[in-house]
Amino acid sequence: MTAGAIAHPGAEAASGVAGPAGRRLFVLTLLAWAVSPAVGFRPALAVLMLAGFACMIVGLRRPGTGLAGIALLATLDPLMNAVFFSGGGLPWNTLNYWLLFVSLAFAPLLLRGGEVSVRLLQAFAGFLALGLLATPDLLRGVQDLFGLCAFFGLYVYFTREGLGSEDRLWAGIVGGAAGAAGGLPYFALQAQLPRINPNAWAFFPLTALFAIALAYPFAASARHRVLLWVLAAANLVWTFLSASRGGLLGALCCVAFLAVLTRGGWYRAALALGLGLVVILALGRVSPRLATLEEHAVGRVRLLFDPHARITDRTSHRSELVVGGWHIFLEHPFGVGTGGFATTWRELGRREGASRWRLGRQVDAHAGWVKILAENGAVGMLLFAVFVGSFAVVGWRRPDRVLRGLGLLATAALTLGFMTTEYQSKGLWFLAAGVASLLAPAAPAPWREWRR
Repeated sequence: MTAGAIAHPGAEAASGVAGPAGRRLFVLTLLAWAVSPAVGFRPALAVLMLAGFACMIVGLRRPGTGLAGIALLATLDPLMNAVFFSGGGLPWNTLNYWLLFVSLAFAPLLLRGGEVSVRLLQAFAGFLALGLLATPDLLRGVQDLFGLCAFFGLYVYFTREGLGSEDRLWAGIVGGAAGAAGGLPYFALQAQLPRINPNAWAFFPLTALFAIALAYPFAASARHRVLLWVLAAANLVWTFLSASRGGLLGALCCVAFLAVLTRGGWYRAALALGLGLVVILALGRVSPRLATLEEHAVGRVRLLFDPHARITDRTSHRSELVVGGWHIFLEHPFGVGTGGFATTWRELGRREGASRWRLGRQVDAHAGWVKILAENGAVGMLLFAVFVGSFAVVGWRRPDRVLRGLGLLATAALTLGFMTTEYQSKGLWFLAAGVASLLAPAAPAPWREWRR
């Protein structure tokens, strides 16, 4: 195959070094988080970030190393943005710029890729680019486009020639370990760090779960499957303690996927959930800080189902954004332009069915679905909905049960994820790119051997 060819998931790594590179990055991840209480959270995060970027650059020649590096960076992305890249457009988009460069460098691969989800997102990206012509906030619109186009750079890392089953397995282990081992030092050292929105932070352990789900079909040995289950249980705990209800639903989708793929899977899933509950209760007894987080998370879940609470309180004012977004759409059926939601909200004024919450101020949509409807109208909404649904449809048409599960997982995770975030989450694009690479036509299924 040529340098731009798409690698079949079952192909073995040509160089023979990518697997060991993933193992080394796994060990480094555990060591960095282990010493973080002594050296500080920022230095440990900096070491992992630099290692991830180095692997990602080396990955232009060694695809397995690159996939492990991008799995690590996608998982760390919410932390990196808050701790190191919070200074505006240039630093905040550091990873986006690199992924855009990779997309352009491997444009022939993307243009030849036959997976329908890739084609649909290319069409949607083109539609968003057209929306820049009408936007009242060009800078925000360009950043939105950069965030979405991260998918294509991630897809390149998943489809490079020379990738093998071991590469995909260790990429998932690295991402899973980054979230599992990083949760406890984060909560213990949180006072050292800037405040991170809980819905944004939830994508730290949630992306780790996505990485585990993508790796699990390639775990041919029992010890690797057990390791992935342990990492999944730990990340489920951290997702729950984030108090992000959308994140928790996404995490449960991942656990359900793992259960479907495993013999005695529902027993193992129940065991993982039970283990997670025991860990949460134990941590709450050991640490007052974690006990407070546990109580807050339980309260958030109860509030969502409390029939006596106001809908605005149950949804943390997300319902206000939905109502406002709907009125923006009614007044602008073709959309206000990519990136224009916040500016239009500021000028919206009082509308029927909406309160005066944050009127006259710029407010982000905080939900991709609301943002797309308001900014890109019915056509944009339809394009994106078809893209999200395409994973389930394409996966269901495959004869392999693993691919069906992956397709359903991607559609469910994207549907839920874009209820609580916009285009900036690398975790959602990481999952989408990984599943799209496995749904490519005629891709072999190496997991059939160990699942017999």
